[in-house]
Amino acid sequence: MVPAEIGMNQNTNGNRRMTITGGGSGGHTSAAVGIVQALAEAGADKREILWIGSSKGIEGKVAERESIPFRTISVGKLRRYWSIDNLIDIPRIIKGAIQSWRILRDYRPSIVVGTGGFVSVPVVAAARLLRIPIVIHEQTIVPGLANRIASRFATLVLVAFQESAVHFKGKKVEVVGNPLRSELRKGLPTRKDALKRLGLDAGLPVLYVTGGAQGANAINKAIADALPDLVAKWQIIHQCGDKTMEYGEAYLNEVARKLDPDARRRYLIRPYIGPEIVDVFTAADVLVSRSGAATINEITRMGLPSILVPYPLAVANEQDRLARILERSEAAIVINQSDLNSESLIRALNKLGKEEREAMRRRARTLAPHNVEERITRAIFEMPGQSQTVVAP
Repeated sequence: MVPAEIGMNQNTNGNRRMTITGGGSGGHTSAAVGIVQALAEAGADKREILWIGSSKGIEGKVAERESIPFRTISVGKLRRYWSIDNLIDIPRIIKGAIQSWRILRDYRPSIVVGTGGFVSVPVVAAARLLRIPIVIHEQTIVPGLANRIASRFATLVLVAFQESAVHFKGKKVEVVGNPLRSELRKGLPTRKDALKRLGLDAGLPVLYVTGGAQGANAINKAIADALPDLVAKWQIIHQCGDKTMEYGEAYLNEVARKLDPDARRRYLIRPYIGPEIVDVFTAADVLVSRSGAATINEITRMGLPSILVPYPLAVANEQDRLARILERSEAAIVINQSDLNSESLIRALNKLGKEEREAMRRRARTLAPHNVEERITRAIFEMPGQSQTVVAP
């Protein structure tokens, strides 16, 4: 790694503390943890980076795992349409803004970085009142409502896709890509070691199934219906989401009990994938997944063959647009949710022999952005008030 001196003025109190805010979904949380890790690799002290999130999202669990200081605030959802819930949530938003103002006033960070989700809006608004420089990172092509609002207070907006820039007119925008968690960027285990830790056999290919952090009923149902055929050819790691879902953990365990013991050992059900994600990605031969921005980032940078099922209700058809980018490059197979069933899933998997999987790996990697973490850390450290000697990740 090459040292890079970044010479900007230090704040008057010599403060290098930072605050990051974002969460509520896997995409916003993955971006936040990726940025914190990149900042730490570039010379920032992780103990001086405070993460402000919600008590109900997954970000608290992730922050604890990463040893990132974490505080919670009240969160309310903003909706683009009339709903009585808006009236209920407005007091929560106001409370969250007051809590954010107090936290930032006491913590006195030199910069606030927002990665989206409704938890970030009151934090960014409070930072503006306290005249703290603000950076927003947008992971998707079409920004969500939270980042649209937060960007009004931002000094700088970082985007993953060039197409996003048009949504932030009047703001300084830089295209940087989406960060990838450090454990997926370096020090990956051997496939042999990963398979051993997961309790899997090197003799059969591995299928990793995920509907995102919260799971996806449609994907879970298709896997359940196809399970007897799938386990004859594949070992499956299934991140299924909340056990209370209609086709969640309880349902899948019931289906799995009908398999013979040998087949049952080839089907691993996990409501949530934590630190073992490194082994999962290393072992996986094919991914079946939604096509959110964080997932697309992992697919292209890890070079993972995939079958993508875009979430049909995503804002501005975002997931379908991202999935089709990979499909046009023959780096993924796309199945519309309306066409997803056990038969269509098995047909797609039957197309993915060893040679085709290797070709898809190569094609996926050609779509990956470069120097993402270095671009993000430089942009943040070059903000006014950030005096820091960093090492480019």
